[in-house]
Amino acid sequence: MAFAAAAEVGAKDKAAALLADYDAAPPAVSRYLRILSQMAVTYGKARLGNYPGAIDELRALGRPQTGVPTAGLEFDSLAFCLALGDRDAASRVLELQPELEGPRAAAICHYAAAISTDLATDHLEAAKSCEDAELWGFAALAYDAAANGYRAAGDTLRERVALSQRKRCLDRMDSVDGQEPEADSDALGVLTRRERDIVALAVRGLSDRQIAAELQVSIRTVEGHLYRSYAKLNVSGRDQLPGVSTD
Repeated sequence: MAFAAAAEVGAKDKAAALLADYDAAPPAVSRYLRILSQMAVTYGKARLGNYPGAIDELRALGRPQTGVPTAGLEFDSLAFCLALGDRDAASRVLELQPELEGPRAAAICHYAAAISTDLATDHLEAAKSCEDAELWGFAALAYDAAANGYRAAGDTLRERVALSQRKRCLDRMDSVDGQEPEADSDALGVLTRRERDIVALAVRGLSDRQIAAELQVSIRTVEGHLYRSYAKLNVSGRDQLPGVSTD
């Protein structure tokens, strides 16, 4: 899994070292873990370069010929397929949903459901679910799909916001320690994730009403988060937020 994670963010040297460690290590005792590790290696190799047979290989690993297939194992294979852009995997993921548990499965199923409707608003909600589960790669995919939907509808404001959120998720995925990238202002570290999201949209020039519509919360909620953010940042208003020009 570490190899897959390194490959996902393009850390080729680190990925190569981890793959060598995997090849040298004894195989896992658990059948499930052995197959899961094979899936991760297949996924990582696909992310590192041309691997046209990766999707078929992952699907086969999820439904082994020997032993009794499990919903969890097949779900893991389909999750890797979705992460590689195989939207056809979404329908089977939803069929498996009643047999799955946990926030990770719920978030990925939410993303699969958004693929089935292909509505920008559904992709946006799925992105938020994936963020809550800290699935930054899936969140980025969902925000990208939302941006495409808004672009097709001619809603350039929401398209830009979705692309901004996509970049933020990719930055989170790329960060080694899972924290916000250091490119952000250090002062923003005192804010909660929701406060940071609202401040980021305020910095981009959205009104309280537009932020509320984008995040699908009440205007009062936006106002409350901004008020607390101003206090934490020791500023008096939007024009003093980090990164905001006062011109």
